[in-house]
Amino acid sequence: MICAKNNNFLLLFFFKFTMNKNGPAALRRRRRVLSKDGRSNVRIEHISGRGTLYLRDLWTTFLDMQWRYKLFLFSATFAGTWFVFGVLWYLVALVHGDLLEFDPPSNHTPCVMQVQTLTGAFLFSLESQTTIGYGFRCITEECPLAIILLIVQLVITMVMEIFITGTFLKISRIPLSSYFVDISQFSSVSHYKCGKKAGKC
Repeated sequence: MICAKNNNFLLLFFFKFTMNKNGPAALRRRRRVLSKDGRSNVRIEHISGRGTLYLRDLWTTFLDMQWRYKLFLFSATFAGTWFVFGVLWYLVALVHGDLLEFDPPSNHTPCVMQVQTLTGAFLFSLESQTTIGYGFRCITEECPLAIILLIVQLVITMVMEIFITGTFLKISRIPLSSYFVDISQFSSVSHYKCGKKAGKC
């Protein structure tokens, strides 16, 4: 292992030890910054504000996450949006006076049929977002706010599904580096101009 220290961070390069032809006692170091399949063997450590570096590039951070974290994030995102919009549907019913505690009259037309509790609002949100069919719960023409909320929920749902589909497509593709990166035991050094001086760079 060799350490290369910079102003802001410390890079650790991991090398593979192989046996030399001279005998089992002699070890030869093969310096590999990249493995044969294109994966990087460089690890960044001991830097201040490491968490902010991950937040600056959320897409790459998400693609590099382990599968269990990806699946947890997908599940939490869907369940979270179901619950948030369920609360919003409950507030719409609360403002319009559709809840059971208001004891609406028999000729009262609610914003959403059969949404009189938080559980009913959550189920309506889930049924709307997953498009599995409403059954007895359906939106009416009584509240323009409910129509707008339904449109917003469906647009956000489509954006989420596009993002998740693109993520799976990106993960399933073989990285191009595995095709083009090849490790050789030989190197070539040429003379060319580095700034004002010519020499080996």
